[in-house]
Amino acid sequence: MIEFGTTEEEQLFTETAVRFGDEQLRGDEREHEKARQYPETLHKLFAELGLAGINKKDAGLQASHRIAVWSALAAADPSAPFGLDPIGPGGALLGDLPDGMGFVVVEPGLEVADGLATGTIAWIPRVRLDWLLLIHKDGLHLVRQPPWEPLTSRPCGLQASGGLEVALDETPCELVGGQDMAAAVLAECRLLAGSVMLGAARDAHDAAAQYGQERVAFGKPIAHHQGLAFQLADSATDLDAAQLLLEASQGHPGMVANAHAHSCEVAQRICERAVQVLGGHGYLYDHRVEKRMRDVRATASLYGGSMLSELDAAASVLDFPDPLEMAS
Repeated sequence: MIEFGTTEEEQLFTETAVRFGDEQLRGDEREHEKARQYPETLHKLFAELGLAGINKKDAGLQASHRIAVWSALAAADPSAPFGLDPIGPGGALLGDLPDGMGFVVVEPGLEVADGLATGTIAWIPRVRLDWLLLIHKDGLHLVRQPPWEPLTSRPCGLQASGGLEVALDETPCELVGGQDMAAAVLAECRLLAGSVMLGAARDAHDAAAQYGQERVAFGKPIAHHQGLAFQLADSATDLDAAQLLLEASQGHPGMVANAHAHSCEVAQRICERAVQVLGGHGYLYDHRVEKRMRDVRATASLYGGSMLSELDAAASVLDFPDPLEMAS
């Protein structure tokens, strides 16, 4: 696995995230899904380990470090970064965010004018919401104490993170950054979402590879048959390539759009392939590969999804209008 950390401190944080995932998340994923939240004791331990503050600006951590930590958490439970990190992407770039739990949204249909925001955000993977950052074509807007309601139905994935709906009706908002800041925050969102998808996909691939080594058919492990061996090799190659692209794109919003779109495609394909390798077992609700597939699909829809990333990537090489306007 590629290591993104470059200092001893960063490596320590990554190892802490791996250990936290193995000891506190694995094995309890279904219980957390049923509860649609993580227990308060887990939030407390997450904060005590210093993991809850990695996306604060005063933490001074590079994007590569945050990518590594979120990827490690996602390998154990893809819901964990969204359910346990109270700040998430954007916090590392803005130092004066309100206290509490927030989220960044990219909704092309939102109307923002004269300091008022109107529109509906159908799903946010949070159990509560104290502030909201809106990425709009004219800049970055902050909504304090937005109105929200818990979802009555379960979302497809990221269920342990909770789920709520926000309905803005001329809700006051304040401009906290121009177009450049909005682009930088969107790039940060895509980097971290990409890391979650690739971390989850790598875990699904590892489960499929292990099963392929243990399941015997026609006198040898099924992974030793050429057809399956080639598929697993392709998955491993795709994972490493997508992760390298994600790492190399830091600091270049146009490249980040490409990397995010590619991560969405690769992660979903690898999870679907892992489910197929396991056969009937892969479709069972209590198997971790089934959960990875759902969680990756849900993550791929956040922050404008892969479609907006593809539009942004196209706009960097073609004479396109504003991608947010095209997506609305």
